[in-house]
Amino acid sequence: MKKHIIIVLALSVIMLTFSCTILQPDCASEMENVENSRGAPEEINRYDTEGYHSVDWWYWIQGICYTFTWGSVVGGCEVSTYTFEPIPEE
Repeated sequence: MKKHIIIVLALSVIMLTFSCTILQPDCASEMENVENSRGAPEEINRYDTEGYHSVDWWYWIQGICYTFTWGSVVGGCEVSTYTFEPIPEE
């Protein structure tokens, strides 16, 4: 009986981990679209906690920042932009 309980618990943990990894949407395709149109970001800031992820892509010379968020508190991928006066290279 103990052996069956351990097997069921182990399978449950594996399935939960697998489903969170596969079903948890991220922003990979949105990031790819931005990178294809703007190029590689000049600076990247990332914030991750349990179930929440946020990545800022800064394009200082172009005057724009993209923030990609996803996770358990966000439905799918959310992309927001912040524009500012471009900062030229020194």
